[in-house]
Order: sequence, then C-alpha cells, then structure tokens
Amino acid sequence: MRIKKSMKSLINLIMKWFKGKQDYLCLKRYPVFRGLSHFELNLIYQMFHRREFHAGDVVFEQGFPLEVVYFIESGKLEVSGVPQLGGSRILNEGEYIGLIDMFHEKIRSSSAKATEESVLLAISRTDLQDFINGRLTTGVKILNNTCSELSGFIFQIADTLKTENGPN
Repeated sequence: MRIKKSMKSLINLIMKWFKGKQDYLCLKRYPVFRGLSHFELNLIYQMFHRREFHAGDVVFEQGFPLEVVYFIESGKLEVSGVPQLGGSRILNEGEYIGLIDMFHEKIRSSSAKATEESVLLAISRTDLQDFINGRLTTGVKILNNTCSELSGFIFQIADTLKTENGPN
C-alpha cells in the first residue's frame, strides 16, 4: 500500500514536471484564439508581454502607429474614437483592442485609457502577422475567429445606428 502511494506521488510529480507551467491557457478566454491547441497557444503565448497600467493612464492615442494588439487580462479600458461612433465604450477582461486597426491602416483609430488598475497582454503587430503567415493552419484559425468577431462588431454597430436613427 505504501509503495503504491509513493509511486502515485512520484508519477504525479513527473507529470507536473513534464507539463510545466501552463500560463498560455489564459489565451483561451479570448475568442480570437478559440480552437487553438495547447501547443499552438503555447507558441503564440511566448510572444506576449505583460504591461500594467494605473487608473487614468493613457494606453495609446488615436492617430499613432499601431505597434501592438492588447488583450485585457484584468481591469478595464475606456476606448473612444471612430469605431465607437464618436462616443466611448468600456472594454473588460477577456476583450482586446487593435485587431481592426491592424487590418485597416495600421494607425490607431481610437484612444484608450485605463479606468482602473489594468494588466494587458501585448503582442506586436509584426509578431502576430508573422505568426499568422508562418503557421498556415493556426493562422487560418485565428483569421476565421477574427472575421467572426469583426462580423459581430459590424452588426453591433448597425444595431446601434438603427436604434439611434429609428426604424426605416
């Protein structure tokens, strides 16, 4: 009995060692990475950098070059600019910002500031594009997810405009 228990403990220890840290699993919360395998998530996670912002800190400003895409790990961002129809909106944990601009003009179409202590995962535009282009199967998954998210965003804007302007 004692040997069985020791063997089980040893096997669990070895499994933990082989499994290693699985910090990359945090990427599963973002719809853009839906359907990626653990291996794919781990590969792309290596390119992310964690950035911390205090309440009131400017994350980026409209008109500046898009250098990184941000994924909100914790906290909230207030975003204002063209995609918000001249208003502003709050982005929360599990949301991201920069993908639309990445595929448009590579210039920020919005400004963003932290409304509370926030931790953002940042990946450079070029790293993300190289990853998508260099790993075709994974890249297609990310692009399909991005198109799905973009479609939802377009319909959300259409609904907002319809509500503001009344039925035709």
